[in-house]
Amino acid sequence: MSLKTKLIDSIKQIPKPSAFISLLILNYLILLLPKEWSYALGVVANKFIANANGWPSLLDLLSLITYQFAHANFGHFIGNFIFAAPFAIFAENRLGRLKFLKLWLWSGVGSAILFMLAETVS
Repeated sequence: MSLKTKLIDSIKQIPKPSAFISLLILNYLILLLPKEWSYALGVVANKFIANANGWPSLLDLLSLITYQFAHANFGHFIGNFIFAAPFAIFAENRLGRLKFLKLWLWSGVGSAILFMLAETVS
């Protein structure tokens, strides 16, 4: 077996980051939504702050998850995924798809909470 064949076989054995690719596609599709729809679906975390005078609605709580799928424009989307790709591909291959998705989603929830805390302080 030649070195080239061994290299190709070893590359074929590397698991494909299907969860990361799915997240990438989902983020892109949400980016294509009109901004008004994104806001109505709870994709904008600032809505949560607006209802801070009472109990948050289910849609507001959902925005803690959907917040991470919001991007200002195509450049923001590409920038995020260029920097996330090396970590995400490694993490998904190391943790497996389900644990990786849990890590991604909980990290997004944490990010949304930190963002809202920073917004209320400033």
